Amino acid sequence: MANLQKKSPEEEDSLHGRSSLKAFLFGLVLTILGSYMIFQMTTVSANWYTWSLGSYSIPTGFVTLPLLIGIGILFYNSDSFLGKFVVFIGVAIILITIIMSIRIVFKTTSLFNYVLMFGSVLAGLGLMTRGLFPPKNKK
Repeated sequence: MANLQKKSPEEEDSLHGRSSLKAFLFGLVLTILGSYMIFQMTTVSANWYTWSLGSYSIPTGFVTLPLLIGIGILFYNSDSFLGKFVVFIGVAIILITIIMSIRIVFKTTSLFNYVLMFGSVLAGLGLMTRGLFPPKNKK
């Protein structure tokens, strides 16, 4: 006959702690692998964006004009608030132009790879959540 001993609460907590750590670590590995596969299937490219105002389109070279004017003002008077403001606006316009020109494309893949990639990320996140917030035992 099997020896069925009841475990003490300290032993149960210790076993559950190790189980939670294993679930978290395995979930972390799954999430990292799934994310890596997703990033490998994603292409990011950029083309200079052309600003358009109504039917008139502004070439991208003009985007640098506020920055250059601000630099000129600052060389004339280094304490000028207007020069600093125009430089700030010029840099902001350039950054917005760069961000607006980014194009993200997901490469064609099979349904199996799609389910494998996103399934492993979501399964990993679920295991990590279980490891961080273990379910309460109902007794």
